[in-house]
Amino acid sequence: MPENEHGARRAGGTQPAPSVRTCPQCFAAFRPAPICPCCGHEQPAPKQRPMQQIDGELKELKRITQLLNAMLDQSRQAPEPIVAIDLVGNVEELLALVRYQIPAHIHLRQAIPAGLCCRLPQGRLNQALLNLIVNAAQSIGEQPGTITVSAAQEQDRLWIQVGDDGPGLPAELLQSGVRAFATWRESGTGLGLSMVRRFARDLGGELKLANQEPRGACITLLFPWDKHHG
Repeated sequence: MPENEHGARRAGGTQPAPSVRTCPQCFAAFRPAPICPCCGHEQPAPKQRPMQQIDGELKELKRITQLLNAMLDQSRQAPEPIVAIDLVGNVEELLALVRYQIPAHIHLRQAIPAGLCCRLPQGRLNQALLNLIVNAAQSIGEQPGTITVSAAQEQDRLWIQVGDDGPGLPAELLQSGVRAFATWRESGTGLGLSMVRRFARDLGGELKLANQEPRGACITLLFPWDKHHG
């Protein structure tokens, strides 16, 4: 039985086909090497990505998978039941869980009046808030910042808001609104805000995008109070 270059025998007596590289200068085909044997063109070394970048990409892929699975579940299954929710307790629990996904230099806080309750699908509400919180953290980036989840009932509406003190939303997004697969971030998918808007619309509400002074973004879920009061 023949052996390969490292002395290991291969089943079937065949050698693996060597990989081939094409020189961009003279177009000659040759085995991978730093310099083309035909024209002497030096091949650029492959770029090495830092582990932090790879880790971030893997986390984003995981989040995309979760978003797509949630969209599929919503299309296949019966609607999630509407339940009474204590917003203060629910948001504090969510912030405690998401704390492990958000860098330590970003402060998380809630500003919700005690006793404010509503009736919403709890799982979908938490998924929407999670998307908005993660988006806010990515917008803040490496600088210290704060993300605030607030809520209140005003006249005939319940509003739930996620604000941050990052650079704010781009003018193009504020003008064109939310569009599926349209994103302003390099690692974004354009799915998160679309799912949040769908959640609001499914319950007779709407999604509002704005920037706040002196800086930062403010994204608000608005629901009719007569249908969703606690």
